[in-house]
Amino acid sequence: MIFFRRKKKTAPVYNSEELMDLTQFWQLIETSKTVSEHNYDLQQLHLKKALRKLNPQAIIAFDNQFRKLRGECCHWDFWAAAYIINGGCSDDTFIDFRSWLIGQGQRYYEDAVKNIDSLVQLMETNDGDWEGLQYIAMEVFEAKTQDKLPLGYPENTEVLGEEWEEEELPQKYPILWNHFA
Repeated sequence: MIFFRRKKKTAPVYNSEELMDLTQFWQLIETSKTVSEHNYDLQQLHLKKALRKLNPQAIIAFDNQFRKLRGECCHWDFWAAAYIINGGCSDDTFIDFRSWLIGQGQRYYEDAVKNIDSLVQLMETNDGDWEGLQYIAMEVFEAKTQDKLPLGYPENTEVLGEEWEEEELPQKYPILWNHFA
């Protein structure tokens, strides 16, 4: 009689700090925005559909790149822009704003990193409803694997730059203030 040993089923191990190639990342963002005809709610659905086609490791890499970019714009200038555009901005709203900004695409994101006043180029600001995009990778990963999305890339959460007071905003950011306020 021959006995077969069953291999013990083990959970897959994911490299949780791998970053998706920036070109591939921005292509996913740009395509989801274009296909959705710039409708933020539809963009989220299209991005979710695109991420479902990826393997779990690629979904993690996408989320890591997203977190890296969001951490790179954790700066008082961006908080000021969100505050001016929205007429106020809590810490949670600031996270949502940076996520939404990534969803606007590479050009808007990179221009804003170079010069915060470039945000006046934005055609729509979604009226401050910026939540949603940052959860898509997690939702897709969990649906695909039945596991929690690993913590991943260590996102910067320290707000960098020079803090401002509300009454300073019109003088400190006059272009944004005159355009959005």
